[in-house]
Amino acid sequence: MHRSLITLLMSGGLIIALIVPSQSMQRGAPARNTTVSASSSNNGIAEKERLSPQLIEEVFWWFPEDTQTVSVVRGPFKITAPLEEPPANITALEYTDLSLRMAPLGMFYAIDDGSFLGPLLGRNVSLCVEGSRRFRPPKQLGQMLYEGCDINIFQEGLGPARASLIAQLKSKANKVLSVAGAQVMVFEKRFENDTWTILVAMPTPTVLLCATNLAYLTQVLNRMHQKGNKRALPDELPEWKYVNTTARFWALRHYDKNDAPNDPSSPLSGELLDANWPDKQAVGIVFSLDPAHSNVATIKYLSANKDALMLFNKQHDLPNKQFHPVIRESTSGVIEMLVSLDSLEETGLFLLVLLSLLGHAVYL
Repeated sequence: MHRSLITLLMSGGLIIALIVPSQSMQRGAPARNTTVSASSSNNGIAEKERLSPQLIEEVFWWFPEDTQTVSVVRGPFKITAPLEEPPANITALEYTDLSLRMAPLGMFYAIDDGSFLGPLLGRNVSLCVEGSRRFRPPKQLGQMLYEGCDINIFQEGLGPARASLIAQLKSKANKVLSVAGAQVMVFEKRFENDTWTILVAMPTPTVLLCATNLAYLTQVLNRMHQKGNKRALPDELPEWKYVNTTARFWALRHYDKNDAPNDPSSPLSGELLDANWPDKQAVGIVFSLDPAHSNVATIKYLSANKDALMLFNKQHDLPNKQFHPVIRESTSGVIEMLVSLDSLEETGLFLLVLLSLLGHAVYL
């Protein structure tokens, strides 16, 4: 379980992100009425903008309006070489922290078995946000396919290493495109019976984008330079009242009613499918974990359904597994799952459950 899960996370499995929350986001949503132009300097994001609270608000504007899930890890964090397997004496909480921290560059690592990771090792990432939508089942086994992009912003530019890295990527890419003034290197990677497309772009010296879909990446690149009409996951969504953006790890998913018929992980279809539970009144999911202060991961499911507790509990009751979350109704319309990360077995199962809840279910 443990080695295979680490491999999964680094192979485009859980594309969790890393972010430094602004003071305004600590109240439950990105800052309002602030703008930072991605084209305000020749290098894209100026130093003072890169570290400003307004950057978080700006990144949310980069994502397409119909983005359904955003996953977060608060930085800064140093990029390290992936492990073949976790150390023998690692605790469950340390394992969870390691797994979630390894995930932001999962797609990038998947290209050519991590051979391009070298120039990034030891670099500090100040912000990384992953957005995704349109979750689809695999042909047989493996992770659900999706459209999304992982935005990594480094504390400092890569300098000469950037040009060298782009040249290396171009030499191995299946093709190279020009999108919104940026070079996009396109790769194909086989996972189980599905062929994934991985697109890589470095539009500025401090920004690395890894995407799974050209249309999604094109929107991100265009919106970096010209603000859209509406922000992804806007302030008025009820999930923002319950997500803890001060935690080291957090995520938010708002179910898309229009896409539900094609998404086996969405409760809104009203049908019991491979990766969901039927609930046409479901609203969304939030997740948070702050290992520095607690070993308890918190997931909250929002639904107006009077039977939401029964439906959610039935889906996640695994009596034959070492997974024993506390599931309760914390307040009207909010079902809370609390997972104490005390054992490696429970941690592994928890991470797979988290993947599924965020739209990245794994078919085993």
